[in-house]
Amino acid sequence: MEAYFQSRFGVCDPRKAASAIKIYRAFAGLNVTFDNARLLAEGEAAPPRFVDYLSACVRSGESVTIADQMTQDSR
Repeated sequence: MEAYFQSRFGVCDPRKAASAIKIYRAFAGLNVTFDNARLLAEGEAAPPRFVDYLSACVRSGESVTIADQMTQDSR
């Protein structure tokens, strides 16, 4: 699939991209559910619902390739 990386992710190092995808795939396969019950019990405010800020997440990545986002996130 490395031949398709540039068309899907933009200009990137295919080995680094494949490594990142492999790590994310392993994490996603864990089927982890995060629980804020302890923090809420200690008086922390509840976080916003994902649907309340989803549009901001989409807008923030619209003009940046996935490869550039990965570069920015690793700084």
